[in-house]
Amino acid sequence: YLRDTYWIGIIIALFLLAVLIIYLRDKRFKWLILALILVVFLLGGGIWLLLSAFEALNYWLLIAGDALIVIAIVATCFTIRAKKTKIKIKKRKR
Repeated sequence: YLRDTYWIGIIIALFLLAVLIIYLRDKRFKWLILALILVVFLLGGGIWLLLSAFEALNYWLLIAGDALIVIAIVATCFTIRAKKTKIKIKKRKR
């Protein structure tokens, strides 16, 4: 069971990275991608919480770990975006 959730986490992380790359390349899909991420999180998170509640309560650690991974990915996304906008501002000033 532990291994299965680990792989699911990796798959979700990879999916998010792919989405991030698409998002950074083309801003038109911004809202669509955000909606997709939300749906995936709600479905995945809901199933996860149900599974952890039914299987055993100590699996909340796994959920916390996945949440941390997700937060890290989101944080890196925002830092990348911030850096890009700063570069654009610098170019305009010159």
